[in-house]
Amino acid sequence: MLNPDTKIYVRMGGRKITIPVNPEELQVTHPNQDKTADVAGVGEILIPQKPGLKEVTFSSFLPGFRGDPYVHDFRNPKRIAKAFEKAWKNRTRCRLIIARSNDYDTNMTCVISDWKISDRGGEPDDLYYDITFREYRAYGVSQMTVIAPATTGVESGEKAITASASVVREVDPSQLIVGAKVALNGSYYASSAGGGTLGTASNQSGTIQRIVTGAEKPYYINGVGWFGADAVLPGDDIWQLI
Repeated sequence: MLNPDTKIYVRMGGRKITIPVNPEELQVTHPNQDKTADVAGVGEILIPQKPGLKEVTFSSFLPGFRGDPYVHDFRNPKRIAKAFEKAWKNRTRCRLIIARSNDYDTNMTCVISDWKISDRGGEPDDLYYDITFREYRAYGVSQMTVIAPATTGVESGEKAITASASVVREVDPSQLIVGAKVALNGSYYASSAGGGTLGTASNQSGTIQRIVTGAEKPYYINGVGWFGADAVLPGDDIWQLI
């Protein structure tokens, strides 16, 4: 089983779930998207590409009894299972946070790409599950509208076409602005450049007081230090329990 000090949290639509029992193993994969090509006189070459979408996979169970010492946060297992299943079916955007004791944390926007649940004989109140979270990246889509007006006044063989372009961008609810309430889970620093680690916030709330665009640690919060984007989650409603 993972270090008992490691905590796994999932935020789904304003709800926060603490994984009650740490899995024995947790896999974080970042697929390689590099390509190869054959060049005359050289042979096969490697063309580096950006890494693929990160995936986090683990298996555990939802306990039906609260008294065991390895249970982090007991909640009704059926309610948790229904919340995960609903998020999986609806392709709900989630936030997965893995707070490790060695200061190497995982904090990513994702969707539940795989969800399986099973019962085991002799354990009627426990629900076993396998779950996979896949990273979500915000993106923009360009759209082109082509309009072909009536051909009146156009010489034979010609076609009058006008085109207009617009950009449709998804509104990212995780946009951070000065004055925004946020949840904090990660290290904070003495400067926006990331120099001088001052400490680590774990499941704390705060308010953004200053932003330095383009800085490595752009968010100054609570008057205590500078945080990176991976340590800041918009909205303190993440800490509301289901």
